Formats: sequence, C-alpha cells, structure tokens
Amino acid sequence: MIEINYRREKKPLPVQNAIVEIGFGNGDFLLKHAMENPDRFHIGFEISGISISKIVKKAKRLGLSNLRVARIDAYWGFYLLLRNESVETAYMNFPDPWPKKRHTARRLTNLENLFLFHSRIKSGGALVLKTDERFFVDYTIENAQEMGGWRWELEENAISETPTKYEKKWIQQGKTIYRLILQKAGQPSKEIKIRHLKEVSEVPHMKTETPRFYPEELPGKVFRLPNTTVAKFFNLWRRDEEYLLETLLVENGYEHYFMTRFRRKDGKWVIGVSPFSEVLKTEGIRDLVLWLSGREL
Repeated sequence: MIEINYRREKKPLPVQNAIVEIGFGNGDFLLKHAMENPDRFHIGFEISGISISKIVKKAKRLGLSNLRVARIDAYWGFYLLLRNESVETAYMNFPDPWPKKRHTARRLTNLENLFLFHSRIKSGGALVLKTDERFFVDYTIENAQEMGGWRWELEENAISETPTKYEKKWIQQGKTIYRLILQKAGQPSKEIKIRHLKEVSEVPHMKTETPRFYPEELPGKVFRLPNTTVAKFFNLWRRDEEYLLETLLVENGYEHYFMTRFRRKDGKWVIGVSPFSEVLKTEGIRDLVLWLSGREL
C-alpha cells in the first residue's frame, strides 16, 4: 500500500535515511525524486485528500515501490511515524508562511516543529525550505539560532531541477526564491516543550446504568475533560436502541473525528467508539469513554 494507514499500522515505520516532503501538493517534486533515487525510501505528508489520491494513482502507474504517503499533519507524521535519526533530508517547498502575527504558531518552522524535526533528522542530515517570503526565512533562522543544533546556508534564486507549481508562478512574477538549508550539526542548546500523544492497546466499551449524560443531551455540547482534552458533539442518529454521536476530540492539538456509540443492552448502557470509526487509539479517546460512562478521571 502506498498510502499509510497510520491509525492501524505499527509505529514508528522501520525506515532509515528517508527522504521526506512536508506538504507535497501535486506531488511532482516527490515523485521525480523517488523515480531518480530508487534506492532511497521516500515519505510524503499532506493534509489534502485530493493530493493524496492523485499521488497514489501516479505512483501506482509509475510502479514506484520506494514511496509512501500519509494524510496527516507534518508534526504528527514526524512524531508518530518516524524514529529518531531516521531522516536524511526533509523538504518544505513553498509552505504557507502564515504572515499574520496571530498565526505565528501555525508556521511549519516554529520552535516546537523545528525541535521535533531535529530529533528525527540524522546527524549531518538537513531540513530544506524553499520560499518566496524573506520574513519567513528570517523567522526560521531566528528559531534555529534560539534552539541551537543547526547550521545553515541561504541561497537566492537557486535553480531547481523540479520546480513546483508555486515556484514557476513566483519566477514568472520576478520574485526572489530563497532556499534555506538547515543542517543538523549537534544537539540543541535549548530544550523545547513539545506535544505528546500516548497510544493505548484498546479503547474500552463501558457498561453503566447511569451514564454521565444521555445521548439526547449531548448534541451541540462542548466539554473540557480533566486532562485538558476537549470534546465536541454534533449530530445524533438513532436506530432502535442504538445512538451514534458525531464527535470531535482535540487532544494536545491532534484532532480525532469519529462516532461515539451509546447502546442499550440488558437494561444497561454500553458506551464506546463505533466499530465503523477507525481511530488512533489514545489515552484521550479512552478517557472520553470512561468519562461519559460516569467514571472519574
């Protein structure tokens, strides 16, 4: 399978010296790189389902066996799927620079992301950023200086063998194209706090006579659980004695979307995740089920 089912697959992936592209868009850069380097393993992270479908079809048509992709945010892709020191080069080609100050935390080269990327890149490996925004280059260098463990090289209008769609557009407009190469050169001088997810072997189905809330009470409600996880409930569907609740759970910035099931059986309520919902089994989802059943966390 070219597409990684990270919710089900054993993690981290058993790869070394991987080439990673963060946000591969139409996939041309990653596909060409994989074709020209058949002895290297390539991984792509992208949140667009359309982009995933397109690159999977192209990779199958080309018969590529050294490429896998995952529909996942880059932070969680690196966190969940990659071992420490397993990446040779990670590419970011024209990511959204998020220019407004209030959106600084969303930038791909914020301190938390840089710290995580650094841990997964091997010594001497590199993180390569291409952008047309000078402020984004300066922001990235400032963060690299603050955390330590990087040395860098900045090039202007470097010729790209495989220009991306945006690169072609910016070149036609006469914009300066920057390529910033951050090379891992040692350990960070500053410890950066990063988000964590802890997976569990199973998410239970809890039986209770008196749940904390009955299913009809939950649509439209938002709850902050004692562990800081936030749960929001949307639509409710009922069939006989079974209820399905559309659920969004945000756990340390990771978003789960699934159906919570309430079912009446032998005079009791059985609460759990619908078997038709495939989720990453984490402490947050387990705790939500326990909390809904009336347990204290």
